[in-house]
Amino acid sequence: MRNAVWASGGGFFLLIASAVVIVTALFEPIYGRTVARPVGGNWHPTDEKFVDPETGELVTVWFDPATGERRYVDDGHER
Repeated sequence: MRNAVWASGGGFFLLIASAVVIVTALFEPIYGRTVARPVGGNWHPTDEKFVDPETGELVTVWFDPATGERRYVDDGHER
């Protein structure tokens, strides 16, 4: 079966697709990971707030319209 996939040319595509998924998972920020308030750039707090299920802390989403980046900032308030 494995040889049939490689012989048909699908194995190389599968190898590349798997590598892309692994690299993306390693470098993609984990949702909900909180960081300090962003400094520099054009950061603005959004109206998006949620309670982090792991810490119980209120988190605000900050957004930089120049880059499209989002950061999750711990407000320091307890639930």
